[in-house]
Amino acid sequence: FLSVAYDKFDGSERVFLVHTYLSVFAKMLVYKVLTGIEFIDDVEMGGILTGGAFEILNIRNFTDNDFFHWVSSERSLKALKPMFRAISAEFDSYDFGHIDEDILKGVYQDLIDRDTRHSLGEYYTPDWLCETIVGELEFGKDSRVLDPSCGSGSFLRAAIEKFIIGFPRLSADEIASRVSGLDIHPLSVQISKATVLLALKDKVAQSPKPVFLGVHLANTLLSPSDTASLSLFGETFNIWIDDTKVAINTRVFDDPPRFEEAVHAAERVAEITKGENDMGAAEFDRALRGIIGKPLEGFFSNGIHDIYRAFKAAKEADRNGIWEFIVRNLYKPCFFHRGFDFVVGNPPWFTFSSIGNANYQDLLKEIARNTGTWPAKKANAPHMEISAIFLAHCTDYFLKDKGTLAFVLPRSFFQADHHDNTRSGSARFVRVKEIWDLEDVSPLFNVPSCVIIAERASGSRSTAFPKRGRVGRHFSGRLENHNANLKEVRDRLKSKKVTFHYSKLGAASAFTTKKIGELSQTNHYKDLFRQGATLVPRNFYFIEPTQNVEGSFKGRIFTAKTCAATDAQAKPPWKGIIIRGRISGDYLYRTALSQNILPFVLHDPPLVLLPTRRNGSDRLALLDSRSIMESGGIDTAIWFRKVEAEWLRRRTERNLETSNIAYLDWRSKLTSQPLNVPYVVVYTSSSKDASSVVIARDGIDLDFVVESATYAFFTRDDSEAHYLSAFLNSNHANSAIKHFQSKGLFGPRHIHKLILDLALPRFDPDNATHAAISELGRACHDEASAYLAAERPESNLSPHALGRHRLAIRGILGAELDQVDVLFRSL
Repeated sequence: FLSVAYDKFDGSERVFLVHTYLSVFAKMLVYKVLTGIEFIDDVEMGGILTGGAFEILNIRNFTDNDFFHWVSSERSLKALKPMFRAISAEFDSYDFGHIDEDILKGVYQDLIDRDTRHSLGEYYTPDWLCETIVGELEFGKDSRVLDPSCGSGSFLRAAIEKFIIGFPRLSADEIASRVSGLDIHPLSVQISKATVLLALKDKVAQSPKPVFLGVHLANTLLSPSDTASLSLFGETFNIWIDDTKVAINTRVFDDPPRFEEAVHAAERVAEITKGENDMGAAEFDRALRGIIGKPLEGFFSNGIHDIYRAFKAAKEADRNGIWEFIVRNLYKPCFFHRGFDFVVGNPPWFTFSSIGNANYQDLLKEIARNTGTWPAKKANAPHMEISAIFLAHCTDYFLKDKGTLAFVLPRSFFQADHHDNTRSGSARFVRVKEIWDLEDVSPLFNVPSCVIIAERASGSRSTAFPKRGRVGRHFSGRLENHNANLKEVRDRLKSKKVTFHYSKLGAASAFTTKKIGELSQTNHYKDLFRQGATLVPRNFYFIEPTQNVEGSFKGRIFTAKTCAATDAQAKPPWKGIIIRGRISGDYLYRTALSQNILPFVLHDPPLVLLPTRRNGSDRLALLDSRSIMESGGIDTAIWFRKVEAEWLRRRTERNLETSNIAYLDWRSKLTSQPLNVPYVVVYTSSSKDASSVVIARDGIDLDFVVESATYAFFTRDDSEAHYLSAFLNSNHANSAIKHFQSKGLFGPRHIHKLILDLALPRFDPDNATHAAISELGRACHDEASAYLAAERPESNLSPHALGRHRLAIRGILGAELDQVDVLFRSL
């Protein structure tokens, strides 16, 4: 289909080819399953694509001139008819008598590229998890269920199955009216409709009246309460039809069927009057009343008249295609206000910083503030996940009082700073009732996940997380495949009851299974450790000599190039930049990244070329290429001229007013480093466990600068330095922060200043325990150095090799680290 279609079509039609194929596939599959017809003739084929066949089957709202209806045109249908027949014939070899899973999900995920799914935050939920979540909800006969980001319809299918089993006398139309879905992706809407029909197939065949499918194309976060404005006649809501903004009174949303009838009538009148003068308001009102057969309030018909004029203008500009479909679907959240007993689903997983549209960012920020989910710290805002806004907005906007929401979410909700409002109960109306930890289930998602079940609090019901904790479940199991149903995983999936607590560690918080009280003591060093300088793009500064340099680098001129290992780790737009040239060793420094820091020992600190001079001071001064040239460093100046040119050519939009040296010294993190302090304690900002080392400046051939991958403390007391290094490398400290570390697929990762939230008194040389810890730290430093000298690892350690050496050192130092833990606990 795709190859033939690509040959026969071009332009905008090519853009829709894959999506159109899936849309056609879904429609034909549904028709075959519901009718059992083994051959589709030309009339039936046209009917399937235009929706006519579904009208015959008493199914409404399947196509509505959707995004993909262009294939039903005479030109397209003639060209693609052989492919449609081939698809139809292929279906004949399958038995669709019993469907117990979302059979379209796999097709969707295989054909839609990963970048598109990632940009929409789509992580499709396996059937077993949908069935497990829905199985926990207590449906009544008249319960209404919404999935506000329905994807391929897996949660809708699970809800329909629960209604069929629990209330077998409900008709197809009655069940369909109780199960609704919204999605921002037009193909997801089509696939979900197909999934709903397949789940209802037996009841649809018995239905004496039309079945209305409540799956709609819509932005769930767009609703009158967020974007409406008050006018003299009440609230007005702005909608866009092509280039025309139409303001309609929100009271039209009180009667959804009448609104849809009126929009359809406006489309028909626009088609009839295309190319003629616009129909006046009074004349249009009479025509509308005649078509619908009901008297209409003035505010209603006036709004529909504006929609008619916008439809007509779009038709006359040959851009009408799908506007009726959009208007009838995109604003469906307006009809669903406080209308559901249950909201279930897997909302989008992407961050606030990944949204490119500034206006949409402002809209989401406003919703987040209104729902109490916007983080208190400005630094946390870029990491804010849209799923948190979804959770609070859906709880507030769609749920009835005391209604229940159950969302699949990234496990960052357990400990990430930007989700503290959700954890603590600061999010308006969100009363967390139950928590499921899915971390130990695989395969599942690309990141660890969880389920949060919440209730819409009303009246005096508190949203604060109770001190006694909340009930929860911990799931574990190694499954055979990702998209299995509940029957297939039942023997492999284990679940145990746990209690989750809201715990604090300094400013950090987390959901923990062990109740952790607030510390009464503080860490003296928390504000004294500083994150290093952002030496990026690293292709500019991390170098390797391309000729032998014997002795000191100082005062030497030699050839060099961008470090190959640095470029291998670079990301666009900086990847592929290789700078070569002659440089002066007077501009060279040593630094350390995560892979250079093993417990208690520094491994092969890399060379960095920086546009700075010390000039006898204990601080660095920044220089541009011209200043370097004027000071006699002509070769190095040429290198940095290349750097400046690449920066100007490739810098991102938000750095248009920033020079490369200003970016290098962001927040003065480079020029504020004291170079005359003899000892530097550094530790890794990100890894499973913190690794720390004491760096004695007199033991390094060049001045040492701290990079942003590490945090550092500067001291003149080597005993204090080893005391701190022992603490940062200790099992005592690293195990205590595990609940509060963010996690990826390979376990805990970010540390930053979290480890400094643990209580630690200032080093006192007269305190026997402090002195003993310091001596143990010094002994560990010597043993780790001896290990490194014996092993002689390669310069650029791979992640696997780095982990192996870190574990080996911890194993060798096991006895000393046990003593360190005992001493720290005694403090």
